[in-house]
Amino acid sequence: ELVGKAQALAEMSQARVEICLLGHEVEKLVAQIQNAGSSAIRVADDPALATFSSAIFARVLADLAGLHKPQILLFGAGMRNASLAARVAARLETGLSAHCVDLKFEGKNLVQTVPGFGGHLMANIICPDRRPQIATVTAGVFQAATRVDVAPEIIKEKPQIPAGLRGAKEVDRSTAGSM
Repeated sequence: ELVGKAQALAEMSQARVEICLLGHEVEKLVAQIQNAGSSAIRVADDPALATFSSAIFARVLADLAGLHKPQILLFGAGMRNASLAARVAARLETGLSAHCVDLKFEGKNLVQTVPGFGGHLMANIICPDRRPQIATVTAGVFQAATRVDVAPEIIKEKPQIPAGLRGAKEVDRSTAGSM
């Protein structure tokens, strides 16, 4: 769905749609999304990205955004992505609209529509002075991307993850209480 909406926005702004894929040993995931309709897939594959950590993933995404200067970053509105999007926005010193139900352009500004007051009204939010414009999008709102037979450019990124940056640690809950 995010790629579908990104395709529509890219047509309006004459921009490219790129997917960022972070993780470790993600070749199978690249194969699954390569026909999703993006122009490129940026792959950051590193052992430090094997387990999700919003601190580490945010550092990598913010570094990529700083390097490649996207106009917009879109995230799903799930719990992990909400935390990740907020950290990325803070690192990039830009705004974030959460749980968007519509996205459109007015000039160069992304108009991000979010429900307010329990859904009884809709508010339009813009971020006119900072880039990228960042939004989380509620699932089920947009149509899925049209699958394409044109293979995207696969770009391997080398994430710079400082040794002191703490990440998540997997805990086996079955034995955690016996410590």
